[in-house]
Amino acid sequence: FGFGYSQATRVAGVPGRLGESTVLDSWYINVLLDSGALGAVLYVSAFVAATYRACQLSVLMKGRDAALMMALASMMVAKMTINSVLSLTHNQVLLFFAYGIVIGASLRYQDQLKDFRWFPGRDQKAATL
Repeated sequence: FGFGYSQATRVAGVPGRLGESTVLDSWYINVLLDSGALGAVLYVSAFVAATYRACQLSVLMKGRDAALMMALASMMVAKMTINSVLSLTHNQVLLFFAYGIVIGASLRYQDQLKDFRWFPGRDQKAATL
């Protein structure tokens, strides 16, 4: 289950210059050591699912709402990529903020998402608003 919040550097044995703990290079290593394998898998899968849903919503929505969803999907992909090489704990709130917006939009458009198809066939009608 992991070693607890903010314990990753102590467990990994990565001291700073004066003996204080320092930052690990990867946010995923932090999550893995802090919350364990299950927590790391749930963390990554939640944001992969939210990014996928934001892409769906950007196709389904129109106008500025679609642009917002595509921007959020792009931001989540960029942040998850940056997390693999840089561990910045203080800006994770932006990722969770985007996650909340996508969840809210999913609830608002849940009826249209039921019939959504990426590539509608000839006999299927594309989901539109």
